[in-house]
Amino acid sequence: MTKYNAKAKICWPNTAIQLTQLFKKMQKALLESESLSDLKLLLDLAKKIGIKSKILSADEIEEIGIANAIKIGRTDEYIDTNEFLKKISQ
Repeated sequence: MTKYNAKAKICWPNTAIQLTQLFKKMQKALLESESLSDLKLLLDLAKKIGIKSKILSADEIEEIGIANAIKIGRTDEYIDTNEFLKKISQ
């Protein structure tokens, strides 16, 4: 049975897949700016019009990247561990 902790937005098992399913219903945007003051202005505007926003930490950005890499790399094919280790050690 899957347990959801809605406050922390953590799911078990298969965290990356279930997080993706959990957030599919929400609309999202990712903004990047060279100027912290411009980014803060956008965040203040979002708050003023009732849109939740936050600045992501380096760890959160890394976790999103890892989850995306897992999603892209998943093929559902069986890979022989010994064969794989031979190929990467060459």
